[in-house]
Amino acid sequence: MSQVDRYKPYKGAAAGWGALIAVTKNWLGSENALKNIRAMLKTNQNGGFDCPGCAWGESPESGMVKFCENGAKAVNWEATGRLVDPAFFNKYSVSALAEQSDYWLEYQGRLTRPMPNDAAKRIWKTASGKAQFTPSVLPEHLISEGVRNLPVKPPLILQTMRSHDQYNTTLYGLDDRYRGVYGMRDVVFANEQDIRRLGFEPGQKVDLVALWDDERERRVSGFTLIAYDIPAGQAAAYYPETNPLVPLESYGDRTFTPTSKFVAIRLEQAKASNRISTSAA
Repeated sequence: MSQVDRYKPYKGAAAGWGALIAVTKNWLGSENALKNIRAMLKTNQNGGFDCPGCAWGESPESGMVKFCENGAKAVNWEATGRLVDPAFFNKYSVSALAEQSDYWLEYQGRLTRPMPNDAAKRIWKTASGKAQFTPSVLPEHLISEGVRNLPVKPPLILQTMRSHDQYNTTLYGLDDRYRGVYGMRDVVFANEQDIRRLGFEPGQKVDLVALWDDERERRVSGFTLIAYDIPAGQAAAYYPETNPLVPLESYGDRTFTPTSKFVAIRLEQAKASNRISTSAA
């Protein structure tokens, strides 16, 4: 093993002497050779453990070797003799560790002590004894080009979300006990000051209109404004009701997933509902 990332084409056979040599290098490089040879011989064995690198099917027969080259590397990598103790964190700050590659961090070894979550116990190891938050400016490249190109700043940024009882198998749960909403889904949560700043009142019916630079109208109608403890400039509503507001051209870098958590919108007084009436004519 090396602390330097090296990637190069491999043109050798998938097994044979090349694989054996590679396994030997990783085994000796684990700095835990004696224990790891025992660990490899227990890999995928009855009474042993499953390989951490694959889903090798269990079988009743016993054998000396039930792992491949990648499996041996995975076992030696996980069972390394390198250890990360408190002295390591005294040497490296969090910001310094954040600059390292995942490979480098993994190569340092395994933790020797639990890392308790003091914040869960409301313990803040700061000079003031209180939690300290540092605001960060949102990188401009994270904002969709279609929003950056707008002539004016959007009044609100909408995120779509699930209601409390809405799961992958239940699309239209009507109750959201987390947020105190019952029997309705066409709602939009916004800061009360934003609601009044934009000329509306809590409880008023509004239309949500998406803002994009292609001059196409994307609108959902008849949503009830709910004053909620949410940061100024932000809004939230349930999906899939608000999916029509997300432009097809607005997606995440490399992920190509819709930017449903960042939709620039404005509010308008509700127009007549576009829904088909189910009442008798």
